[in-house]
Amino acid sequence: MLHNFIMIAADTGMRPKEMFNLNWNHIEGLDHARQSRAKEARIRISAFGKGRNPAPLIPKSTVASQLLNIRRIYKFRFGKEPTAEMPVFCNLKGERITTFNKSLNALLDACDLRTDAHGQKFSSYSFRHYYATQALRDPQIDVYKLGTNMRTSVAMIERYYSDVIPEDHAALFRGDHEW
Repeated sequence: MLHNFIMIAADTGMRPKEMFNLNWNHIEGLDHARQSRAKEARIRISAFGKGRNPAPLIPKSTVASQLLNIRRIYKFRFGKEPTAEMPVFCNLKGERITTFNKSLNALLDACDLRTDAHGQKFSSYSFRHYYATQALRDPQIDVYKLGTNMRTSVAMIERYYSDVIPEDHAALFRGDHEW
């Protein structure tokens, strides 16, 4: 379950709270994705977390296979498909999981990856930062599109990730490519 959590977090940019609030009825298009190839999966997630109302997001197509893995695990464990109101991330009793901190910290310690190069501790939130950084490296994704999909403001994107853009687009600014 931790593996699926990490992969979904890294490919959606969801906040940990949004992920732990995620129920199966918050995911549109998963049944269609079940019958299509992974790259063709088109799902939409309604994220509940920071605000009262759900905010839609479009995850990378790889998220469909992770969600389908979780459904298979659920069906294997409980002998039935989860209901629409069931949490996506649940424990062996079928109850909502509210944190992976203990497991994630143990994994990071085992890999000697507890802190980044600046001494900052990694956490579940680090996968949201990974998502934002990777998205900003794509020249087709601007801060406005990214802010909308991450359910945050352009100011927050610029505040936390402005150093990503100049470094990754240095070749453009140097003129290595024609304008």
